[in-house]
Amino acid sequence: MTRNILATAFLLSVIVSPARPQSQSSKSAPIGPKSVFHFKDSYDADLNRCRDDDKACQDAATRKFERSATGEIKRCYGNDNCASLVMRRFGASEEAIVFARQFRFEGFMTAFVELGKVDMATVYYQGAVNDDRGLFLVNGTPSIIDVAGCGKPDPDMLVTQTVGPDGHEINCLDNIDITRHPLYRSLAKTVSDEGSLPLTIWSGHAEFQRAQHSGTAGQRIIITFDLRRCHACRLAGYADIAYAFSSDGHFRGTKLLRLRRP
Repeated sequence: MTRNILATAFLLSVIVSPARPQSQSSKSAPIGPKSVFHFKDSYDADLNRCRDDDKACQDAATRKFERSATGEIKRCYGNDNCASLVMRRFGASEEAIVFARQFRFEGFMTAFVELGKVDMATVYYQGAVNDDRGLFLVNGTPSIIDVAGCGKPDPDMLVTQTVGPDGHEINCLDNIDITRHPLYRSLAKTVSDEGSLPLTIWSGHAEFQRAQHSGTAGQRIIITFDLRRCHACRLAGYADIAYAFSSDGHFRGTKLLRLRRP
């Protein structure tokens, strides 16, 4: 009798007790193709309304406010129900919403390229006047790296900043000195009529070239940037820059590979 009672109790515990989830690592889920959101210009009005509704901002206790010098609300953060609902209505996946949330719903992934341990995402910045697209290296450490600045993402974004072993922020483009390259002076002379501004790496225009893998040495992703004196200035050349990652995906830094003519 006692044995039957114990057996019955055991069966009930199996049926009633919920299945335990499998243990998960502390690392967030990888960013992938499901994070892509096929943004259309027709979405602008609804998403802008989410950001511009000051009354909704004031009524939402969970929101944080950024005010101008006169006290007017410039932007409100925290309650993203509006933007996420709009994205869902336009067919966005939950992964796409999670990704866009890191850009305060002002940047949306429009393309994903699998490259290995570290992959690449193209982000569209809604409402940007110039340079409305950017390249990001994802799934490494840090999980999202802006190739245009690495350690200097837009302060309004939530993207993780890149820091070195000493804890200091890395700005991987400012640390590259293109003036020492033997081709620099020749390229600068081709646009010498455009004033005295120095020829610089124009971070607003980046193009993926290729990815290289070297086993235990890790991964290199080659990105090409325009060389210009200013945004409206003529193209003077290109800079090919390598972004290096260890075999486990940790960002090591950048290296100028070459300057070249257009």
